[in-house]
Amino acid sequence: MMSVHDEVVNYNGGEFHNTDTIYLFDDWTNNAGNEAFISLGIGIVHLYGSDQRIKGSDITRFYDLRLEQTGIKYGDLDVYVDGFLRLNDRRFHMDTNCVHVFNPQLIAVENIGKGYVSALGNGGLLRQLQNTQTYFYPVGWPNYYRPLELTMSAANLNQMKVRMAFADATNEGFDRDLREPTLCEVNPTFYHQIHQITGNDAAQIKIHYDENIDGAWNTIAHFQNVPQWEDTGLETSGIDPITNLNFYQSIDFISDFTYPAFALGDSSDSLLLTASDTVICEGETVIFTGETGYNFYEFFVNGVSVQTGSNHTYTDSNLQNGDVIHFTAVADECIYFGTSVVMTVHPLPIAIASSNSPVCEHGILELSALGGTSYNWSGPANFTSSEQNPIINDVSLIHAGTYIVTVTDQNGCMDETTIEVVIFPEPEIAMTSNSPICDGDDIILTATGGVSYEWTGAGGFISSEQNPIIQGATLIHNGNYTVTITDNNGCTHSSTLNVVVHTLPNAVATNDSPVCIGNDIQLTAAGGLNYEWSGVGGFTSSEQNPILENVTLDVAGTYTVTVTDGNTCVATATTEVTIFPPVEESASNDSPTCIGETVQINATGDPSWSYQWFGPSNFSETIQNPSINNAQLENSGTYLVFITDNNACTASYTTVVLVSDYPELNTTENTPLCEGEDVFLETTYDPTWDYIWEGPLGFLDSVYNPTIEEVYIENEGEYIVTAINGSGCSTTDTVMVEIYEGVMANIYGDTTIFETTSTPIGVIDNGGYTYQWTPSETLSCNDCPNPIATPLISTTYQVVVTNGDGCSTTLSVTVNVKERTDEDLIVPNTITPNGDGYNDTWVIPWIDRFSESQVVILNRWGDEVFSASPYENDFNGNFEGRPLPAGTYYYILLLGEDFTTFKGPLTILRE
Repeated sequence: MMSVHDEVVNYNGGEFHNTDTIYLFDDWTNNAGNEAFISLGIGIVHLYGSDQRIKGSDITRFYDLRLEQTGIKYGDLDVYVDGFLRLNDRRFHMDTNCVHVFNPQLIAVENIGKGYVSALGNGGLLRQLQNTQTYFYPVGWPNYYRPLELTMSAANLNQMKVRMAFADATNEGFDRDLREPTLCEVNPTFYHQIHQITGNDAAQIKIHYDENIDGAWNTIAHFQNVPQWEDTGLETSGIDPITNLNFYQSIDFISDFTYPAFALGDSSDSLLLTASDTVICEGETVIFTGETGYNFYEFFVNGVSVQTGSNHTYTDSNLQNGDVIHFTAVADECIYFGTSVVMTVHPLPIAIASSNSPVCEHGILELSALGGTSYNWSGPANFTSSEQNPIINDVSLIHAGTYIVTVTDQNGCMDETTIEVVIFPEPEIAMTSNSPICDGDDIILTATGGVSYEWTGAGGFISSEQNPIIQGATLIHNGNYTVTITDNNGCTHSSTLNVVVHTLPNAVATNDSPVCIGNDIQLTAAGGLNYEWSGVGGFTSSEQNPILENVTLDVAGTYTVTVTDGNTCVATATTEVTIFPPVEESASNDSPTCIGETVQINATGDPSWSYQWFGPSNFSETIQNPSINNAQLENSGTYLVFITDNNACTASYTTVVLVSDYPELNTTENTPLCEGEDVFLETTYDPTWDYIWEGPLGFLDSVYNPTIEEVYIENEGEYIVTAINGSGCSTTDTVMVEIYEGVMANIYGDTTIFETTSTPIGVIDNGGYTYQWTPSETLSCNDCPNPIATPLISTTYQVVVTNGDGCSTTLSVTVNVKERTDEDLIVPNTITPNGDGYNDTWVIPWIDRFSESQVVILNRWGDEVFSASPYENDFNGNFEGRPLPAGTYYYILLLGEDFTTFKGPLTILRE
């Protein structure tokens, strides 16, 4: 906690980190070019003096700002509050500035004791709103504490600024004389400015006031649109239990804050409009009367002005159903709206009369009416009726004339209409036919006397033709036929005649087929007096029972006979001639096959038929599908089968059997071989044979002489060849392939030496081999595995290595000879002896080429900590068995006569 009894001035980039409490008894000034407090979410500042000011050139961002003790607290510039603004019972006067409260909690602004924010112009209290609960704005002016509350329509981020203006709104640019007609007055004492700084959500507004001081009001007014003061709509009102003040709160959410001015207002009352009758019939007169006591009246029908002046009554005889009549009255420059009267106007009924006239003599006259609930008819021949749809049966010509109907609706309204009825006389008719006829002939019917005709008759016959024809009539058409004719007036008349249909003769046709090809067929007919035959291939005959001789397949088919009886009626009959087809099958076998196997011979056809086989070597069988077991070459040849079907028809067929011998093989190979050589396999060749070779490691080939290149010991083993001839007969043969293990040896890698020096070269193997080196002049030996090479120039050496099986391989190695020079030397300047196996010793590449090298390492005081001759890359940062301290040392490196001396720093790094 800190207590400051003098003015606090923050300047020149100063900052406050307040995690506790500051009590300030004088002004707060911030000229530091920042927002003063760098602490976030903590820290309390108490303005604990009298008439204190927050001022300076830079805005201060408080977390918890508390106004206490006495006097007024002033904001000479904008004030930022991240956490809580606690007004207590103090007035916080911002002049034209704004206090920003960024905490969206409802309790972020507290005014225990009714403290409030006062402001001028665009100043005020700005709060950050982020939920749909009610936010409290304690605003006012000395002796005028008039807080305001806002409730947002959505929980989005909105920033709303409020100022209570203790002034006539007209004096601040919101003319109270500019108002909608129904708004009679706007509060001249104070109003609120509400600015929507951020967001676009609508809000409900609640204005607090003191009715004893501010007077009685009945709405909230908003300066908007034209612009003008307008009623915001429906509100709720009462006394707030917290502030103990009267309030008006908008029920609707207000979304337009383009103009910020909101004030208490007084809207005009509604006046009563009465009518002499609200339910009338069309054309009746109604008198409308408005409340008296006003200077000017205007009446409206469906929103259209129909009368203006001082008369408070209006009369109308042309009202329609649903018409809305209302009025307005004017007094003291305020418009009062009257209640509306909605008229129910029953239309007069529309009498509609109709009939089925014209009606033919002896017909039925149907009268009908619409449009009401009761009806009264009158007409010719003293006709009267109270039915809606009366009927007159069996009319005569005296019923023609005018009919009158009077219609009354449910409202007692009446209408009258008339119709004319016409009665036509009945037409005359005449009819004939061509009866009698035979079954299947056409019936020809004729009629005259009308313009349209409707026929009915035997067998369900109907037709609308004048002279219909019944084609192909049958016995069901025997009987009476009636025609109903219609004349030009639509009148009808009917007449009937009888039609006779004779039965057709019972024609019968048969034959004695089926027969085989070459036989005769007898055709027979019965049922009449005369016969006429026709059939396949243009066949005709007038005999009753003709014969078809020596038939063939093209004689088969349908034969028709036409029979005529004593009534000259004709009938036909058909019979089918069937000729058995020849036996059309086949013979086959499953050869070619190999000697000793079974040959299956087959014949197609029905198993119930009979079969006779003949073939080589006296072969004879009577079954459908015989077999030749243990077939030999002499069983090859043509086999004949005779097939007889169930119709006793016979045919013969042949099939050729082929029996084949097996291939003979002679297989060779070129082994034994050493690893890396090629194996050649070969067997007997025949271009008509197929070959399959199989062997180790999945070997597979299809030529008679395959090659296996560069073999390994794993290729050793048995190789099998199968030869298959054109008949599918196969023979298998095998050979053994033997492979000696190759030489398993490696040679040293290429190397580089200085001139006049030597180096070992040699072969790495399993022993037991012989060796032959070339060139041998600069080698210590030419038949040993590891000679010493002393070349004068760069030389490539080759060695032939041979094992006990005579298998050999040739290897080579190159020795590069380099002139000795210190330019190859690179001296590192850092070691890290930490035991990780990397850079733990001071390694100088190529130092081993300088046999006379000497090294001395000194510390910073010139003391020797290491020396060696020759140097063998073994300095590990220790001296006398203990680690040297990390730091920089100095080395001297001598390579010998005629070489450069190296000097420089050497740094030991230790973690």
